[in-house]
Amino acid sequence: MAELAFGLMLSIDRRISEGHMLLKNGKWEKGMFASCKGIYGRTLGIIGFGAIGKLVCERAKAFGMNVLVHTRTPQPGLDKEMGFTYAEHDELLKQSDIISLHTPATPETKGSVNEKFLALLKPDAVLLNTSRGNLVNDECLLAHLIEHPNFWYGTDVFNGEPSVASGEFSNDLTQHSRVYGTHHCGASTLQAEEAIGIEAVRICMKYKEN
Repeated sequence: MAELAFGLMLSIDRRISEGHMLLKNGKWEKGMFASCKGIYGRTLGIIGFGAIGKLVCERAKAFGMNVLVHTRTPQPGLDKEMGFTYAEHDELLKQSDIISLHTPATPETKGSVNEKFLALLKPDAVLLNTSRGNLVNDECLLAHLIEHPNFWYGTDVFNGEPSVASGEFSNDLTQHSRVYGTHHCGASTLQAEEAIGIEAVRICMKYKEN
């Protein structure tokens, strides 16, 4: 899922999907992509710092990004070890160029991406959600997209997404030109499946020991 978060980030920054479709349609529009910003030296805010958040941080540092982290359970010394800075929630939103969500679905987090949350973002921020669809209030997010023409949203999860592997699905977010979406496939790699299996075995062994 950490790799998918970065895939969405890079796709948005370099407009990879648009470029791909233009080539498939026989179009050469190099000038259209001249204003892409790049991610080196930009600030990534990570909300939620479990296993996936930590992996996103590691990859961000490799890309030369500045990293801010907000978590309910800060670990003393980990910020120096991994090269990030702990930040209060609202300050992280204000300072970050890109925000990546990695929190579980709880009563407190449901709908947390709302009007108040979005109002704190930079006008040209990028918001990534590879965590849970119900973190987002779709109506508020769509209003923010309309009001801020340089704001982008990348997501692997949606409210009301199908529970089956294949089927029909469409909503206003999937149709918006500044929303990059994938099919809840963050853990759908052989490497990810193996890692999940290893972690399941580790938990069982720990339970047996204790």
